[in-house]
Amino acid sequence: SPLGPWKSPNNKLMIHRDTPGATPCSAVFDPGVTIDENGVGWISFGGLDPVDGGDSFNPKNARIVKLKPNMTEIDGQPVRIPAPYHFEANELNVIGGKYVYTYCSNWAERKADEWNAYKSEHNINVNAPGGGTMCYMVSDNPLDPESWEFKGYYGPGVAGNNHSHLQTFQGNYY
Repeated sequence: SPLGPWKSPNNKLMIHRDTPGATPCSAVFDPGVTIDENGVGWISFGGLDPVDGGDSFNPKNARIVKLKPNMTEIDGQPVRIPAPYHFEANELNVIGGKYVYTYCSNWAERKADEWNAYKSEHNINVNAPGGGTMCYMVSDNPLDPESWEFKGYYGPGVAGNNHSHLQTFQGNYY
């Protein structure tokens, strides 16, 4: 039942600050889980302050890792998703064979020269996301940080942060 009662099959946290590959990460939280077309489970997580030489543009605090078939253990070490202006609210979906990662952006100042360099380097033509907007990236190979492509954002920025969940209804995503 979606109302519970809920009980964890684990006697410990599946991912924590001491999980190899999960750190450094300011907050090991806000997970997004999906199962792809091959039946493989994935979890994305992380957020808050920049880590490991990151900054407000590239906080280096978003992670993804494959799950074992039992869906209660990770399979390998988490890797970074290079998500610009990442803050939190990790969500993961598979749409049309592509891994789609969404997250809430932070409220850092958007510097035109920084964003224009990113656009040029990644061959994209979208404006920088505002603070508190939901951003999305796509990949064919989620464990390859270089494969993630920033595609844009949706929803207005808010005074607080946003969380979202993509849902399909009658063949359309909302």
